[in-house]
Amino acid sequence: MKSRLRPMGVGAILDNSFTILRERFWAFQGVNAISMLPASIIYGIILVIYFTVGGFGETNNLPDLLARNSISFVFMGLLSVIYLIAAVIGSAYMTYGNIILFSDGLHNRKIPFREIFTAIQGKRGPYIGMILLISLASFLLMIPALLIMIDSVIWGIVAFLLSIIAIVLLMFYFHLAPIVLFLEDKRVFAALQRAFHLMAKYRWRIFGIYVLMYFLWGAMFGGFYILAILTGVFIALQHIIAYVFAGLFAILAVLAFNTLYSFFYGPVTAVYYDLLIRKEGYDIQQQLAEEDTGAPSLSAERSMGI
Repeated sequence: MKSRLRPMGVGAILDNSFTILRERFWAFQGVNAISMLPASIIYGIILVIYFTVGGFGETNNLPDLLARNSISFVFMGLLSVIYLIAAVIGSAYMTYGNIILFSDGLHNRKIPFREIFTAIQGKRGPYIGMILLISLASFLLMIPALLIMIDSVIWGIVAFLLSIIAIVLLMFYFHLAPIVLFLEDKRVFAALQRAFHLMAKYRWRIFGIYVLMYFLWGAMFGGFYILAILTGVFIALQHIIAYVFAGLFAILAVLAFNTLYSFFYGPVTAVYYDLLIRKEGYDIQQQLAEEDTGAPSLSAERSMGI
């Protein structure tokens, strides 16, 4: 099977993304489900406590809640912190897994499923640090708008809109950073710098690709909402057959949501390799490596930073 690694236009980027997502559909579903399983279990426990322990959901008065359920309230607070930690760690596994699956799909390889969760060792901390750094930068960009809004609502709204534009540009300029960090084994600031310079001279083209990608993503997300609404409708009917249909639609909604999450990383990963091919001759390097030594092993390629 020929490698998909060649200069890609918009059509090829989207086609490769959909094809790889279809070919390894259950691998993507497995990565997302396993990555977020601990956080999902903790979240379920929080919901059970909230709706079963007396007092929660019966009043919005915080002092009353604290007086009647102080132990449960503290326990829920601790569980909420644990949930946030589990969700952040799970997002690292999800992001890495989706990027690796798309990367190997572009190389026409199939990474063993178990290796997805072992190869990330040593990269979780830098990824989480990068996300926190970008989040902090986004928060700092919002502070001027919040301060201006105290004195003037109108100018505050204008400043808020400008802050949103600045945050969007920040996300755009550094959106390749997680891929660089995972695939090239770079540290946080080196990955941010590499991601910023890699897009040079191609930024408008990439921006157009992402506009189209988000349009398609939004259209597909409408299908997820339809499934979610149908689930709620059948639950409201309160009939055994309706519950069966509600369960089926709920399962379809989860699969649809996981698919939408994974799809986001398809075009982004393809754009990353397209830039490597156009600017650094990555496809030629791969061909020469295969001719000289045969197809390199997965571990060898990871150690070479590709």
